[in-house]
Amino acid sequence: MLEFLDAIAQSGVDIVCLSIRLLVLVTLSGLGACSATTRVEAPSGVLEARRYFLIGADVHQTYQIDVLPVLSPVNPPSPGRRLPVLFVLDGNLLFPGVVSMASMLSLSEMPSVLVVGIGYQLDPSLAPGPFLLQYQARRNHDYTPTLDHAFLSQMEATYARYGASYPAQGTPGGAAAFLAFIDSELKPFIRAHYPEADPDDATIMGDSLGGLFAMHVLQTSPRSFKRYIASSPSLWWDDRLLMRSSFDLADTRPRLFVSMGSLEPPAEMAAPVAEMDARLKALPPEALDYRFQLFEGETHSSAVFSGFSRGLREVFR
Repeated sequence: MLEFLDAIAQSGVDIVCLSIRLLVLVTLSGLGACSATTRVEAPSGVLEARRYFLIGADVHQTYQIDVLPVLSPVNPPSPGRRLPVLFVLDGNLLFPGVVSMASMLSLSEMPSVLVVGIGYQLDPSLAPGPFLLQYQARRNHDYTPTLDHAFLSQMEATYARYGASYPAQGTPGGAAAFLAFIDSELKPFIRAHYPEADPDDATIMGDSLGGLFAMHVLQTSPRSFKRYIASSPSLWWDDRLLMRSSFDLADTRPRLFVSMGSLEPPAEMAAPVAEMDARLKALPPEALDYRFQLFEGETHSSAVFSGFSRGLREVFR
């Protein structure tokens, strides 16, 4: 993301700075003003998918929720059996690709599922740079378990280069509230509107900070999901916070798939993921069904769909 922002800075600073100033005004004055949960249904960008906008009662955040049942034509769900639910983080960007992936895999390697993309309501008229800045601030808050002061300082410096202030709503450390939104508001919403699905039979999949969130949930609330897919998880977060915390899986025995690319930064990404891999493999197999995959020749940006595809095959095998 920072590399992308630097590229923008070299190609149109004045226009981008003006757009970001407008973005900050909209972000700080318009979003998060509602305290009650509202639900508005609208067409989705994916054919036959439905889109909803949910305002979390406690997080005061408007989420864009895209939903589509992916039904296998060769192995349809048996009568009376409800669909597993696949929750996809970074839904604005990843929901369409995951729907296509699940559709192909449902021909032979995974069951019918209800795919639920969790994204953010953003102004579609924003230029790509301001759009990504606003999007990143939201995920920086929701996907991170603690306030990493070094990371926050980096974000503040990045925004300052464009003449903007980093939005307060992007302050890291909102993972607990975001998980509460999923468990206490989104899952009941799915249960009420899609009775053919079973939100208790759920999978969470995320990439980068989304992968960090998935791993954090596994560590702190393993009953929230039965299956976890973490592509290139940002385990460097807050001086490798997750490595300093224990896993209390009790009798849940979730399925976990972790992956990364071989060309990812060695110190920031590869080292903490390798450390976590060794730690997870040391757990007794009756506590955790765990698989890891290193994708040769893939970078942090390119490994995501390789990780998601293999991850779906592994956790639904």
